[in-house]
Amino acid sequence: MSRSEDFGDWESRFYWGAHVAVESPGGDYSAAVQRLESATGTSMSAARTYRRWEDPFPTATEVSLKSGQRLDVMSIKPIRADGSRIAWAEIGRATAGTQLYGEMTTWARRIKKFGRPIYVTLHHEPETTDDKASGDSADYIKAWKRFAEIIRESGGPNVRLMWIMTDRSFTLTNDDWQFAGNWYPGDDVVDAIGVDAFNWYTCRGRNEGWKSARELIEPARLFAASHPTTEFWVTELGSIEDPSDPGRRAAWLAELATLPRSAGWDQLHGVLYFNDVHGPQFPACDWRLSNGPAAAAFGRLDAIPAEPPTTVTSTSPTAN
Repeated sequence: MSRSEDFGDWESRFYWGAHVAVESPGGDYSAAVQRLESATGTSMSAARTYRRWEDPFPTATEVSLKSGQRLDVMSIKPIRADGSRIAWAEIGRATAGTQLYGEMTTWARRIKKFGRPIYVTLHHEPETTDDKASGDSADYIKAWKRFAEIIRESGGPNVRLMWIMTDRSFTLTNDDWQFAGNWYPGDDVVDAIGVDAFNWYTCRGRNEGWKSARELIEPARLFAASHPTTEFWVTELGSIEDPSDPGRRAAWLAELATLPRSAGWDQLHGVLYFNDVHGPQFPACDWRLSNGPAAAAFGRLDAIPAEPPTTVTSTSPTAN
């Protein structure tokens, strides 16, 4: 299987954007993006979106991104509309003529028809304990390879495959079942490596320490460096405020802007902020930016160069 063709002018850009939550189900996604851009004083060049297996595509969200010349980084979870999971083993052994094969072919054709560069992920963060019911790492790798084969054979040159794990998974050793390397499908079927990284601090009910963006991302960056033909992305990123230091999150974001220019960070191709609350499980983990020092710091990130130092190569459900 060959990689997707050149993305043209989209190829060499550095992307800064966000997952943007709307205020209520069915809300206006375009308006939500405009509110974030107004608060921060900058324009997004990419966005993270989330879809389930039977969701329509493109929706008004994707149409809005397309019309705004924003790159879509889309995750597809193999969960049906009724909430039932599709086992990774079933995806891995899907053959022509089966329902699953047909559904993957439909995804590929719709993405091709979309006609705009897009990154696609099959089941982001598969190593979390919540996803044990979907199978193990061997099942996941087989599912990924089958999905990749169909996307590339039936899809178009406008799609790249983005493999996404949590920041914690990159800090583990290879004898731990959650270690990122145990879930990696291979360079031949992965175009970009992504990491979801959060500075939780105290929002999960315990003090986990204040962690800088560099500290959170570094283990994933080192993993990506061992796969130099892939791009590297930060696909979710967030920090809560420090109640005792109102300027601390702004400083956290300001440091983030220095990373693309740092030695060894040439593979970093894009950073997407998670502008949402972290779901009902952790309601105190509110990553959203509004008017204030943090929003202003976000806005200053447009100083990131238009190109990385070296070129290598929503109304969305909640991420988790």
